[in-house]
Amino acid sequence: MHFSTYASVAIATLAALTSAQNPFTFTTLTSITAGTSINITWAPSTGTVDTITLLLRQGDPTHLSTIATIAPSIQNSGSFLWTPPTTLVAGTGYAFEIVDDGNTAITNYSNQFSVISTNTVSSAAASTTASSVSGSTILTGSSTVKTSASTSAAKTTSGSSAATGSSTPSSTSTGGASATSVPGKSAAESVKVGIGMLGVVGAVMALL
Repeated sequence: MHFSTYASVAIATLAALTSAQNPFTFTTLTSITAGTSINITWAPSTGTVDTITLLLRQGDPTHLSTIATIAPSIQNSGSFLWTPPTTLVAGTGYAFEIVDDGNTAITNYSNQFSVISTNTVSSAAASTTASSVSGSTILTGSSTVKTSASTSAAKTTSGSSAATGSSTPSSTSTGGASATSVPGKSAAESVKVGIGMLGVVGAVMALL
């Protein structure tokens, strides 16, 4: 019930606006296609002295938002050939607005229509998406992977140190060799002592 009342008020408001000066002459426009030219026509009831500005609007009939300026300050000739850009977002609730530059209170609107376009994402949404991607956990996860890789590298380095540390047994081996050489040195001294003793015995025998 409330929706029907609201819709009726909105349509009545738009109809009242379209009965003003410089009315658009097409009343059966239902859609336009991005990239395809359209001849916007109106009845220049305010004359050709003042210039007019054409705007593309969208939204609720009572609260339209400006999407783009189609043609600023052009002659009030009654027609303008316009090619909607391919970046125009597909959707409904679009309308043309004509503004008299000599008196900006004099405006008029076309009926609302839809836009057929391959672009289904607004620039604002695209920017938000780009920001979300740039700050996404995917990148953070990538950093985590790198950190993990660094950690693994550190562990590997640590492992290498352990391997280097494994040379300790080698040092121990060397130490063992040194320890083994000590008994060898004692044997040499024993041989020298033995030879000395033989010399003493020989001298005693000579005296006899």
